[in-house]
Amino acid sequence: MFGISDVLHTTGRLDDGSPFDYARGVRVIDRGSDRIQSHGGSWGETAAKLVRLPDRGASFASLAPAGGAEAVMALSSSLEDALLAG
Repeated sequence: MFGISDVLHTTGRLDDGSPFDYARGVRVIDRGSDRIQSHGGSWGETAAKLVRLPDRGASFASLAPAGGAEAVMALSSSLEDALLAG
């Protein structure tokens, strides 16, 4: 039996059967033996990203003001690296 979290984090396939890493608004990727679930976006000039590392029991949110999409991506990548290394 699947719970809502399982459904929301199940990736899909294209019509030709090719898999993709998007699952109902959440990007889901495997990095080594760890699963990373993330969702980001922007409104106006502010950017944000939420990242979950369920296998590590960790989550974080990155926020940046004006023109911050690149800053959010860089910060999120750095935090993911640090959490996965630990």
